[in-house]
Amino acid sequence: MLSLAGGTLFLASCGEDPALKYRREAQTRQIVDLEARLARMNAGMREDLKETAKDVEESKRMADETEEFLKAKEEELATLEAEVAKAEKDHQAYRRRYVVKDLKTGGKP
Repeated sequence: MLSLAGGTLFLASCGEDPALKYRREAQTRQIVDLEARLARMNAGMREDLKETAKDVEESKRMADETEEFLKAKEEELATLEAEVAKAEKDHQAYRRRYVVKDLKTGGKP
């Protein structure tokens, strides 16, 4: 509706523009959908965080067990190396004490 009163133009609306109403409703639906997706993503991230924390704890436990195993094996290796060194030393002492003659050169035992 259009009217002219005292040199001033008045525009009066008889109702809401259907195109604007449709866009507003579409935007409202889109906002609701995006908020729902955001809520799901946040919930998923919290769940992933819990799982990651659980995985970190498991990894730490496994690392501690592996470190203990490795330390025990290193001690075992050091013990075996000491035994080999002693056996080599004893063998050299034995060979110095008991010289074995070569029987192939025609000597008698």
